[in-house]
Amino acid sequence: MEETTQFHWLKKILTSPRVHTIALVAPPTLGDVPRYFSQIRSLIISKCRKNTLIFLKPHPNTLLTSELITAFKEIFFEFNTITPTEANLELLKAIPLEILLSLSLEVFYFGPLTGSAYLLPRTHVYFIGSGSLKERIIAKSNYEAFLQHNDLQMY
Repeated sequence: MEETTQFHWLKKILTSPRVHTIALVAPPTLGDVPRYFSQIRSLIISKCRKNTLIFLKPHPNTLLTSELITAFKEIFFEFNTITPTEANLELLKAIPLEILLSLSLEVFYFGPLTGSAYLLPRTHVYFIGSGSLKERIIAKSNYEAFLQHNDLQMY
């Protein structure tokens, strides 16, 4: 029977027998995007399986530019990826990160600070700074209590 939900395309991809590991990549709001994605690419290569599915998961308030999406595609060209251009962007933004982090697959998170990462083993969480001083100050202020009670690292 045909799926009738708006997310049938995502369910089909994530339940594929070829998908064992998912790397959720949250784009930066500020900073040097190519350097940011390159840093994540290096971590994915060293920490994840070769056939990892790379999922660009924007925050609901993130403004995704064509330059950001192009940089993502260029840097992760050799991986199997899910980008906003392959699905309705508003639907993709609407998926709560917690739902993706709680999938029954091996999931890794690469991106800005988020309390949602508490759902994953610490070895699967890689907080990446964008290089923006403003973003670092805001994130540190917003997540200070969270970081004090967890030994999660920034990369």
